[in-house]
Amino acid sequence: MIEPLTLSIHESSYVEEVTHFVSKTYAASGRMEFDDYRKFCTYMEKEDKRLAKASTIVTGRDSKGKLLSTARAIIRTDSDTNQLPIEQVFGYRFLLPDTCRLMEISRLASVAGGRFNLTQSMLTALCVHCAPDPTKDVIVACLDNALYERLCDIGWPVRCFGDSLFYMGSETVPVRVDIRAFQNIVRAGGK
Repeated sequence: MIEPLTLSIHESSYVEEVTHFVSKTYAASGRMEFDDYRKFCTYMEKEDKRLAKASTIVTGRDSKGKLLSTARAIIRTDSDTNQLPIEQVFGYRFLLPDTCRLMEISRLASVAGGRFNLTQSMLTALCVHCAPDPTKDVIVACLDNALYERLCDIGWPVRCFGDSLFYMGSETVPVRVDIRAFQNIVRAGGK
């Protein structure tokens, strides 16, 4: 029997436990050798603190309180000077009208052997909570290529818009989410 997951939302805050969980998960993925794990953790802490005020974090825990999965949405308006990770890594700069928001889904991580539905739950909770407006907002993400392909296989409305790069321990692709189609999936109960 699959144990239910307890989801929590953390608004505009730095959650040290999440940063360390994501760092360990990425480092343990086996796809990347980290010459200096402490240096990588320090980079992650600095980056997460820099983006904390613009972030919403969803965490998933088991009945014993163990952190199993996490996802983050970082929201930028055109007036913000902080570049989002997708802008830094892939060299894009999204110019938006004043009333629009750019939302980046990032820091997706789950325990080794974690179920795929953990990731789906995190993404759904994050997007529902942030309530994007399909007429003016844009949702992007840097996704592990294998996760991107799996989301495409099950019909999620994500589209790659650039070449892949090796980033944070895996082959990563920049994607854009069709907000209206995603909202229809959520209303239909994830089908």
